[in-house]
Amino acid sequence: MIVVVWPQVSSGGTELFIKKMLDGAPLCKDLLEVPTISDLPEMVAPNREAISIANGASDTRVRALESPRIVRPLTLVSNGKPSAKAQKLLDFLAGEGKALFKK
Repeated sequence: MIVVVWPQVSSGGTELFIKKMLDGAPLCKDLLEVPTISDLPEMVAPNREAISIANGASDTRVRALESPRIVRPLTLVSNGKPSAKAQKLLDFLAGEGKALFKK
């Protein structure tokens, strides 16, 4: 039996997964829910039958499986005019930093 581990709190990542991978279909009814996406590896690691989405694959307790690539736009927000440091970052991302992003 496969155990689907899913965060209780919805996020842009979970919504994007449902939209792109499940074509908007609802998740299965029998989920093992965890409080947040950060809690997923803790519940997946001890159970070989568990599977979940991940926010990066840096946790060595779990193994990242090959799956189709899902991408979304990056949105940055500011409370008023960006500070000088924030503006420097924005200028970098709009210029030479573009090369760091995969299309």
